[in-house]
Formats: sequence, structure tokens, C-alpha cells
Amino acid sequence: MAVGSTNRRRLVWRARRKSCLRVRQFRPSALRRDADWGRSSRCLHIRRPSYYSSYAASAGDTTDSTAQIFGCTDTLAGKPSLCAGLNRHVAQLPASEQSNPGQFYLAAPANYYAQFWHQNAINGLAYGFPYDDYAGQSSDISITNPEYMVVAVGW
Repeated sequence: MAVGSTNRRRLVWRARRKSCLRVRQFRPSALRRDADWGRSSRCLHIRRPSYYSSYAASAGDTTDSTAQIFGCTDTLAGKPSLCAGLNRHVAQLPASEQSNPGQFYLAAPANYYAQFWHQNAINGLAYGFPYDDYAGQSSDISITNPEYMVVAVGW
């Protein structure tokens, strides 16, 4: 049998796209070049679990990806409480406890980028994701009758 015969081919899985795995056939040879890889037209569509998928599903959001949760887009665009709860990992708590900063970011999955900014912000208030101001966590300052303002920049 020749080295490149059908009986000696092995199937190798190669990730081609985010949700599509393509089967490629490897032909053993002394020189492994791109020409040694044959292409197959078969494609397996597999939904890979994302960072937030199981946690979000337990909170009632079964359609959004991790990127959509971090960005509060698609179905979360009109649900600030759910988006903030998922990012802070408090969505499983009763609504009365979801606004307690002591409960934020205690377990994974959570938006640890936002947690970093909250840990390094004045009074622990920062804006790390859309709707991060939900439940009284806004970092804006408003004064009705200002007389002056002092701004200091430094580290």
C-alpha cells in the first residue's frame, strides 16, 4: 500500500470557526506541508459553552453569549437588572440583595474587569460595563448649586 492511500489516512479535528468543526484528513509523509492536508466538506455545528452560559441559563437568560452579557446587548439591552446581576454574579440572589456591593464579584463567572475598576475607584464607584450604575452604583457626581470645582489628576 502506498503511504498516502485511503486506508492509512487518519481523521484529525481542526477548529475552523467559532461554531463549526471541520474534519480534515491527514496523509502521513516525510514532509508535512500544507499540501498534505486534504479538505472535507463535512461540518459539525457545535454550540460551545461560553464563560457565562450555564450561569446565565440558571438566571433565565438562555440565548446570550459572553460578549453579549459583557456588553449588555441583544436581549439584555432592555434588562438592566439582569445584565448588572450577571456581570456582578448576583443574579441568583433575591432582588433585595442584588444591590448590596458586599455581594458583588464573590464567585465566578463575573466581570472581573469591572471589579478591578471598582476596587481602584473613589468610593468604589466606577463604570465597568453598561448598566453598571444600576442599583445606586452610579459614579456620577451632581451638585445643584456649585460654587467651584477642583480637579486633581495623578496616581
